[in-house]
Formats: sequence, C-alpha cells, structure tokens
Amino acid sequence: MIKKIILKDFLAHADTTIELGEGMTVLTGPNNSGKSSIVEALRCIATNPPPKYFIRHGAKKARVELEMDDGVRVAWIRKKATAWYEVTKPGAEEPEVYAKFGRKTPEDVLNLLRLNQVPLEGGNSLDVHIGNQRNPIFLLDQPASVAAQSLPLLLKHLTCWQCRQNLRIVSVLLSARKNFSKIKWSRLQKNWTVCRNFLR
Repeated sequence: MIKKIILKDFLAHADTTIELGEGMTVLTGPNNSGKSSIVEALRCIATNPPPKYFIRHGAKKARVELEMDDGVRVAWIRKKATAWYEVTKPGAEEPEVYAKFGRKTPEDVLNLLRLNQVPLEGGNSLDVHIGNQRNPIFLLDQPASVAAQSLPLLLKHLTCWQCRQNLRIVSVLLSARKNFSKIKWSRLQKNWTVCRNFLR
C-alpha cells in the first residue's frame, strides 16, 4: 500500500509531499491546484508513458516517488528524452537503478507498486487502480464484450472486501445500460452471475 507520494518538478508541483492516511484519502481544492496532477503522477510511475509535458517549466527533470508501507521507496524520473526508476529498499545505502528498459515498466517495479493492469483477451488491458476524470465511471465507456470478460478477471485480482463491494456497485451500474445487443447483454449477465455467486 502507498504510504507517501512525493512530487518534484512534476507538472504544477515544485516540491509536494502527501502522506496518505489509513483507508481512503480524499483530495479537495480549487480548480488548477494540482489534484489531477497527483493522479497523473501515479499513472506515470505505474505505466512509464512517453515523454509529454510532465517536467515543470524551467526544470531539467521530473520525479515521482512513492513510499510503500513496507518502507520500500520507488521513484520514476523523467528527463526530456529518457526515463528511469530508482528502488530503495529499507537499510540500503544506494538505490537500485532500472534504466534502458524500453517503454514497459520493469516487472520488479510493477511487483513493488502493485498497480498492474489486468490483462484481457486480445492483448488489451484494464486499469483498475487509477481512474481518469475525463472518462465515464469504470467500464461504462467500454463495449459489452470488454465488460463481460473483465468482471470475472477482476475477481482473480481483487481480494479485499471493499474492492468486492465496489464490484457489486459496478454490477448495478452495468445493469442500467440499455444499449447492449441481446447477445452481448446475455454474455454480460452470464459472467456477472458467476461473479455474483462467487462474491456471496
């Protein structure tokens, strides 16, 4: 679990540290105060996106660092043309550096972060950890076929009670959709019945 988020020269954040409390943390503030940047920072450290506009104006590099509850610190550093990760384990004097790994986040880093995307059929994947404020609520912007195959796969990855409660809410939202074809809708209902029985 993430204990602390540290942003340095990342978008609007010159030097920001956020300590997360137990349970859920809610960020509030006026428009353009950097709330979305914090979510974008989590997405960057988890997915290592291509260079865009992440470096704060006038800075040479951006840094996103997460401190996990076990004391491990994972940092994603982005310069204009390159990015790398630094992993510092408790008691270590120097970080372990992951560089020249291409576009994919190194497996060791993903295992530490536990923010992996859930793989779907056809080479697609679903991000169940980080939402996008510009997209509709989870799965509602996806075709019925994606929603139908996603719910059973999510159960394999979600173990906590609260996550399962959230899936129950998703089922209600999906049930409200009216634009499915009958075949896709029946496939979704069949898969959701399997999920619902598992959750009971």
